[in-house]
Amino acid sequence: MHHRTRAALSLFVAVAIAVAVPVSAIGMVADIKGTVYDADTLDPMQDVRIRAWSAEDAWGGDLSAPVGETLTEADGTYLLPSMPDEGIVYAYIDETGTYRDVTAANRGLPPEEAFSWQATVSTATIDAYLYDLHSLVANRTYRLGGATRYQTAIKISENNFARSDWAIIASGASFPDALAAAPLAGALQAPVLLTPRGYLPAGLIDELMRLKVTNIIVVGGTGAVSDAVSDELRISMGPSTMDRIAGADRYATAALVALEVSKMNQADGLEPRVTFVCRGDAFPDALAASPFAYAHRIPILLTRSAALPASSAGAWFELSTMNDTAYLVGGTGAVSKDVILDLADASATGQVEYMRFAGADRYATAVDLVTAWSDVYDMIGLATGQSFPDAL
Repeated sequence: MHHRTRAALSLFVAVAIAVAVPVSAIGMVADIKGTVYDADTLDPMQDVRIRAWSAEDAWGGDLSAPVGETLTEADGTYLLPSMPDEGIVYAYIDETGTYRDVTAANRGLPPEEAFSWQATVSTATIDAYLYDLHSLVANRTYRLGGATRYQTAIKISENNFARSDWAIIASGASFPDALAAAPLAGALQAPVLLTPRGYLPAGLIDELMRLKVTNIIVVGGTGAVSDAVSDELRISMGPSTMDRIAGADRYATAALVALEVSKMNQADGLEPRVTFVCRGDAFPDALAASPFAYAHRIPILLTRSAALPASSAGAWFELSTMNDTAYLVGGTGAVSKDVILDLADASATGQVEYMRFAGADRYATAVDLVTAWSDVYDMIGLATGQSFPDAL
């Protein structure tokens, strides 16, 4: 995580890897040992590569120089002797990551056992239970699809909701409003349903009725979802509330949604949260962030690549009064260093703490986000990187 002001840029240590497991207490030296098992059969696994990194390197994202490395024996056991300070341990069956690390708390030892050796022992036991991700994905992959993007959105709603008091309606012809609406839908535990600008697609009213929706929020101005559509919703559904969240452009709409999400979080007594900052002229990065925004009620602000729009800056000022941490999604070509400076200028504190999630392309950026949250999700939705609607 980074801390930026106009005057200076400094890097400080923060827990940036969700699968961190201490390998020794601070100031101590410990031997790390354990056994690696096949999570499905519980058989010990031979020739699994075990690597350990120092906390400083691991948390800073530099995995080029492990402090210890070995392979498991025929009985699945391994030993990493004299590991200094604290760090993390990863287990791989091969270099392509067919099996990924599951040594972290809640996936290897229970948290209290994984950490208990710190203050009391010089030998730590960290067992690992590894899944074959190829077979895991094959066994848990299924498709949600309709004849159009609108029917696909309905299929997703049918799959995830037996009932919902709320529904979010957004344009299916353009991406910004639907993606910015993700945390709002998460806060309301509501589906995002897509519509053309001028008419409701087949099946949408039936889905709203199945859900027994009583409150509808249209996200986007009349250029995205016309008054004719909102009128048809009002006549067909007779909702208790029918609201529209819309700004002068995509950036202003996203800013208004972000502030609404923040108010809901406060009303529900949630701790201040971070804010995603994604480019607003292309969908992939905001799309990659949207599942996490939904699940954790994290507002999404949209930005131009070279500068933070005024509407986003205004919303950021309000958000930063509670928490001035931004999650930048995409490389500097998507969210430039100038945007970071703009965030610092717009912040209520005059500074910004930030973490960037980025890869070589849109696909690698999405993987970086998933990796960071890998201890939260045990099921990943896959969608094409060429168009946005099916992944909502």
